[in-house]
Amino acid sequence: MEEAHPFEVLPPIGGWAPAFVCARVVNDEPYRLCGKPAVWHVMWTANGENGLVCGEHQHEARRRWAFYAIHPYEVTCSVPGAIYYKGANVCRVHDTDWP
Repeated sequence: MEEAHPFEVLPPIGGWAPAFVCARVVNDEPYRLCGKPAVWHVMWTANGENGLVCGEHQHEARRRWAFYAIHPYEVTCSVPGAIYYKGANVCRVHDTDWP
């Protein structure tokens, strides 16, 4: 049976996380991230706090925390300067990068 968790508004956020992989912390001592390939890009707040999660951990994110938006992860999400466009629910490097 899965461990019960109290509802939290946001997961622990901040700090550095590698691109392309799930950044869910799965162990504190020693510190270790999930590391599975990222499938979802979670925008935790409207001011840009964000993270990448695998399929398994996106279910946890939807169940445990409030977030601003979530969309399928693309490499563009990890490009420096990428901007999240809420109306289209995608990240793009600049306005002319639309498909």
